[in-house]
Amino acid sequence: MPNTLLLDEPFQVTGKWWLPDHSDKAVQGILTYSPTEIELTLIGGFADMSADSGVASRDFERITTIYGFADGRKFTLQDAIIQGRTIHSNGGLTETKCSAGFVFVGSHVDKESEFRSIAIGCRHLDGFLNTPAINVRREIVEKKLRGITAECKAPEPKSFQIDAVGSEMEIRSHPNVRQDRNSATLRIESHVLFRFDTPQCFDPCLKTSWRLCQLLTLLTDQFVKPEWLELVPNSSEESLSVLWKVIRQRELNIHRDDVLIHFADCENFQTILNNWFSASETLMNSVYMFLASRTKADAGTDRLEPCFLMASQAFEAFSRATTESTYMDQQIYDQQVAKVLKEAIPTTVGADHRSSLKNRIRYGNELSLRKRLSNSLEELPSELHRHVFKDAKRFTNGVVDTRNFLTHYGDDLREKALDNAPLWWATEKLVMLVRILLLRHVGIKEDRIAQALDNHHFLMQHPLLWGEFEESRSTG
Repeated sequence: MPNTLLLDEPFQVTGKWWLPDHSDKAVQGILTYSPTEIELTLIGGFADMSADSGVASRDFERITTIYGFADGRKFTLQDAIIQGRTIHSNGGLTETKCSAGFVFVGSHVDKESEFRSIAIGCRHLDGFLNTPAINVRREIVEKKLRGITAECKAPEPKSFQIDAVGSEMEIRSHPNVRQDRNSATLRIESHVLFRFDTPQCFDPCLKTSWRLCQLLTLLTDQFVKPEWLELVPNSSEESLSVLWKVIRQRELNIHRDDVLIHFADCENFQTILNNWFSASETLMNSVYMFLASRTKADAGTDRLEPCFLMASQAFEAFSRATTESTYMDQQIYDQQVAKVLKEAIPTTVGADHRSSLKNRIRYGNELSLRKRLSNSLEELPSELHRHVFKDAKRFTNGVVDTRNFLTHYGDDLREKALDNAPLWWATEKLVMLVRILLLRHVGIKEDRIAQALDNHHFLMQHPLLWGEFEESRSTG
């Protein structure tokens, strides 16, 4: 969108800044924004304002909101903290430095402000849509190229209703051209618009935007993040930009341009959206751990164990969220098994030991990691086996033995635990398994998943690369 502030573009503005309800006591200052820092440097400070403003001379810590006007625009800083003051010896001038979590550009808002809509531009959205929209014609005269004509027609908007969010979601595209005297670049740029049935505060809006990016990360197998974000307040017709400090992550350049699942592969994107946005908190815990373990593994971390544990936890959380997690009916277990086992604990057992045993009995009906893995691998269609394991039993043994060792670090478990390259590939296989399970859960058909993996120039190589490494060190 034109004139949109991008999260990765720094800027600096000079203007006047004040606390809410104290516009008559504005002070001069400079706001500096970069992807990793939001800093406001004030000439003077807010200390001379009345004590009821929440900032007294002895209380220089946290401020909820700071308003400003600079470069012809309104600014709002939220989650602001006064970091310190410097008193210069030359004239006794005081300089106050503040940091903030968010910057709203275009309006003055507060924590209770509500918004009707949110527009999000994010990386790899165009690659996911993969919509042909540019037609190039070459004018050839006497076998010589005399001219080139390019026509660009933006695709029609795509609309979806997301009941879990209470919103209509629309994918919009528009042509954009960048040119100088001797070159030009023509491309289609897309963004997503959410129109809420009921106006939302900022936190749910931000959560919705990140939830969308996480879905696109799963589908594209790229690291998708917002590039820009705009909100329309409930009390205004004009949009405002939102900026925040971005946690830097290593870019994943291994398969940058290779999208796993395209929009055309999603037979019912409406269903996929509703499945994703209605996911339980436990399922989203699985998603968060999957994304974390995938990112760290791709980035080449020198600590394999945390990645493996996150991947195994991602699988276990997915299993808990989507399947029956007990061996038998819980009520029958409590009455006929747990009660008998607790009563059978000898009276000679100490209080702490007794409490520990009862706690183990309490969770004794939950499926083990071994059982969960076995069940999931049995349900996996044969065309996906090669992307996850060579031998289902040995893969399961290797994962369980390694997880047990990394959880308890017993010497009797060490010799069975995987390490080095086998541990790396066990992690990649777990990540692949969770990827497949999540894609299937949101509504991508298994044959489409298999086809996408077989055609993905990076992921298709995995079975060839890990084929020579052991899946288990257990002899059983």
